[in-house]
Amino acid sequence: MPYSLVLNLLPQSSISKEFLQGINLHGLFFELVHHVNPELSSYLHKDFANKPFTISPLQTKTFHESLIHEKSSIVEKLQFIYSHDVPVQTPCWWRISLLDDLIFHELKKIWLNPDSNFSWSINDIKLKLCSVLMHPTSEQPWANHLSYEEIYQLASDQERKINFQIFTPATFRVFGTKYDSPLPDKSLVFNSLLNRWNTFSNIPFKNNIIEPIFPANFDLKTFTIEDKRSKFIGAVGTITFQIFGDVSPTIIKQLNTLADFAFFSGVGRKTTMGMGILKRVFNNSNKFYTVF
Repeated sequence: MPYSLVLNLLPQSSISKEFLQGINLHGLFFELVHHVNPELSSYLHKDFANKPFTISPLQTKTFHESLIHEKSSIVEKLQFIYSHDVPVQTPCWWRISLLDDLIFHELKKIWLNPDSNFSWSINDIKLKLCSVLMHPTSEQPWANHLSYEEIYQLASDQERKINFQIFTPATFRVFGTKYDSPLPDKSLVFNSLLNRWNTFSNIPFKNNIIEPIFPANFDLKTFTIEDKRSKFIGAVGTITFQIFGDVSPTIIKQLNTLADFAFFSGVGRKTTMGMGILKRVFNNSNKFYTVF
């Protein structure tokens, strides 16, 4: 079952802005897993294409504070670039998505056990875990969980327009090369979703289902994410794909399933370090609303 968990955290001292990006939270995630299951942590460290989790950078804004007006639309934002340090006792939240049950059942041992001696910290800066959310609310729509069967059953077999909002820079490894591309074309986006769906769900789809999809419009910007070891250029913004031609309701349902699944899986490279977070959105007159 895919999970999207929101952890509410309170820093016990100020956090330097250089420690807020996904690479630092990546380390905290592995410390969590290692604390409850060292063998699972070692397995997740191995180099394989589709890892069963994603993380976000640390967020200091609430959902309502992250809504800004652009072109008469209400657009939600996630932080991934920081201009200043986070002061002590500033409420923060961190989103983890999990694509299978094993990691969830291991990690919940920490927050269900008040006597757990796990030390929450980013670069030795102590954090207090205040709560863990797994159900969406008006204040926090990033929390949710659905089975793969539920995602499939809820998906439309009629909707031919798929709007994505990309919240953190997404970049993709170009097949057959050692290079990345920040351009979210249909094959890179939907093959990323399809590979993860087929890896973790028990409802596999055929590889040729993306053939009737074509980009319709987009509004994208590129941003650079850097750490001490590497630099990645990724796209942020909105992109719409359209399903064209004489396509069966089954194929339409499968494509809508992948679009809805994107909320949990992310797309592209380095999703385990905060990149490639996206949601399927619907345009209703003058505002966007999300699928779940």
